[in-house]
Parts: sequence; C-alpha cells; structure tokens
Amino acid sequence: MAAHFSLAIEGRRATITLDNPAQRNSIDPAELPALIALLDEVEANPALRVLVLRATGDKVFSSGFSMGKVLDIDHVDHPLEQAVDRIQALPLATVCALNGGVYGGAVDFTQGFDFRIGVEGMLLYVPAGMLGVHYYVNGLRRSVALMGVQWAKRIFVMCDKLSDTDLLRAGYLDALVAPGDLTAATDAFADKLAGLAPLAQRGMKRALNQVSFRTLDVAATQAAILECMASEDAK
Repeated sequence: MAAHFSLAIEGRRATITLDNPAQRNSIDPAELPALIALLDEVEANPALRVLVLRATGDKVFSSGFSMGKVLDIDHVDHPLEQAVDRIQALPLATVCALNGGVYGGAVDFTQGFDFRIGVEGMLLYVPAGMLGVHYYVNGLRRSVALMGVQWAKRIFVMCDKLSDTDLLRAGYLDALVAPGDLTAATDAFADKLAGLAPLAQRGMKRALNQVSFRTLDVAATQAAILECMASEDAK
C-alpha cells in the first residue's frame, strides 16, 4: 500500500485503487508522490498493456482535492496538475472506472485517463467558482479538449452539476452502465485495449494527446509511423 493508492498486476493489466472511503476518496497532495511512483512502476513494466483506475465505495468516486490543503499548495506548480500530466503521458492505454460522483480536482484526475466508464446516477460537479478557487491550467485545457469549451464553461463558469446523461452527451463518459455492470464493462474495455498492437496504439495515443493540446510533433509522429510499418506487429 502506498498512501491511499495501491497497485495490483494481473497478466497484461495493472490496476490502481483509490481507497479512502472515510474521506469520500479525497486526494491528499502529500500522497501524490506515492501515486507517481506507482505510475513509474507501471510504465517500467514492459509486459503491461493497460492500466485501470478504480475506487472503493458505492456512491462517490472521489470528492477531489483535500479542501483543507488548498491554500497551502503551490498554485503555479500545482501537485495535482503534475500527477494528472504524468497519467496522461503514460504510453499504455488507461481506463477509469467511476463508481460514483466525481467532484472538484477529481474531474481532471479522471480526464488524464484515455477512457471513462460511469454508473447511472453519478454526478460531476466543480465548486471552484463558488469557493473563489481558480482551476489550474492543464485541467482547463483537458476539459476543453475532451468536452468542448461550452461544456467546460458550464462546469467551471456556471458551476453546473452535470448528470450521468449530460456526461455521456458531453463526451466525458465513453460508457454509462448500471452500478452492478461496472466491473464487467471495465473488464471488456481493458481486455480489448490489452489485445491491440502496442506500437501503433501507443504512437497514436501520444499523437492524439499532442493534437488535443496543439503540440503535435509531426516529425516524431512520422517516425513512429515508419517504426510501426517495419515492426513485427504490422508484418
């Protein structure tokens, strides 16, 4: 166990579990280095093809960043922003299983993953505008890249609570299932991702993430294309 995050590896799949139900699975900034260490361990394992994030409990995936720590952190070099940037930079495919509501900083935490599966009845809510807190830069970028600027304005400027069907329409969710079907749906996503050709999958993930931030390295992408075409996967 590393703080309230733990890592399990089974075959080609790694699973990180957030287990802090007494605090509604809030994310403490002091625990983020431990999370990043787990992400480093996952990336260093060449056998792994997919990472799944899950949380304990049955109503709230995460209440977000610990509010008692908000005034004490560096808001220019934000520790949660760094952690989510690290998640997004992982070369292997990632899936987030949302067993309940997603609030505050947990919204961006989940946006760092490639795919999100949610449960019926879940809500998404960011109260930053009500509390006088300005969300950090890459969290805003990821929201616009994922859902578009108008949905992002509803989340951050209006402080709207988005329903499960809102989240599906906005593109935040890739699938919406009954709570009892979350494990099976996550398994299906993970198994499909783990069975695809890794070089092409990883190269296209990297390029698409760069496109979404308008930072595409065309030369590196073209090199990745040639690498794939010369690989055993393509042959």
